[in-house]
Amino acid sequence: MLALICRPSTRLTPRKRWRYRRVVRRRPRARTHYNYFRDYDPQTGRYLQSDPIGLAGGSFSTYNFAKANPISNKDPLGLLVTIQAQNPADQQALQNALNQLKTTSVGYQLWQQLDLSPMIYVIGDWVPGAAYPQGRYINVDPNYHPVVNTSCGPQAASTPVILGHEFGHVVRGDTTEDPASELADILQYENPIRLQLNLPIRLP
Repeated sequence: MLALICRPSTRLTPRKRWRYRRVVRRRPRARTHYNYFRDYDPQTGRYLQSDPIGLAGGSFSTYNFAKANPISNKDPLGLLVTIQAQNPADQQALQNALNQLKTTSVGYQLWQQLDLSPMIYVIGDWVPGAAYPQGRYINVDPNYHPVVNTSCGPQAASTPVILGHEFGHVVRGDTTEDPASELADILQYENPIRLQLNLPIRLP
């Protein structure tokens, strides 16, 4: 005789199934502002991601916005044209040259075009005795002052003028510093900067 063994059912009723379900509630995320490279949280006044150029932005924190002074400073892309010199003296010399260049309308426009570009431009003195741009890196040795022909005779070029000259090559998109691009850069950018700095113009 076959005996049937009945076991209690382990299936849950709809009410029991609901009781054992795990309910997860998600907190709404705070509204952030995306500005190409990073997300900015206006509630905290900080970025959610670290600055891609690290401490080279000149701030003590890689999460700050506009050096923690958004009223006086601007940083629309979360980036700035930065300076990475080999020593503090050269760092200060390049910063002074950049500040002087920005006092001219032409120099300021050049700097602004680089600053608002999605490219991260870095000024440094990696190669001594030289000044040239290479990609996003702009090499300017603040101790390098080549003698050029000017309307007042041969004179050593100043660092602000050299910096403006190299900025001009970057903005123009010059891939090589051939005679034609050099002349165009001198006429379009360097000489207007010289005039606004009360310096004699450079002769071809």
